Amino acid sequence: LKKQRIPPPDQMDDGRSFLDNDYVCQLLCYDLPIGHDLMIENLLDPAHIPFAHEGTIGRRKDAEPLEMKVNKTKRGIRGHVKEEYFNQFEAPCTIILHTPISAKMDMWQFVSCTPVSPDRMRIVYRAYRNWATWIDKMPFLPSY
Repeated sequence: LKKQRIPPPDQMDDGRSFLDNDYVCQLLCYDLPIGHDLMIENLLDPAHIPFAHEGTIGRRKDAEPLEMKVNKTKRGIRGHVKEEYFNQFEAPCTIILHTPISAKMDMWQFVSCTPVSPDRMRIVYRAYRNWATWIDKMPFLPSY
């Protein structure tokens, strides 16, 4: 089998390619038993994290009110709860999440949510990160 590249890489806000800047890409595709509207709502709502992700990336005891500033974009909206972090919706079905972990650890997530039947959706997920890049060199993991 011929090794194929992933589709052209997504770009950062300034137009630079992730793959030219020491980022690695994780690519997943799943069909899930959830309506695509609920998934989009959850991805755009950072307040759900302490509750829906208790014990992994969230803790209920850390929940607090969030003030979100929302701006219109060319094809949707972008909400900020803290500087550099954002949740963006691009019509008709794409969510872009920028979640820098620290000044040196950055992560971008691109999620496409498509309904496939009532209460079922297909999610195509691409994440770019510039940390733990050694994971992509593990011989048993597919390389793109």
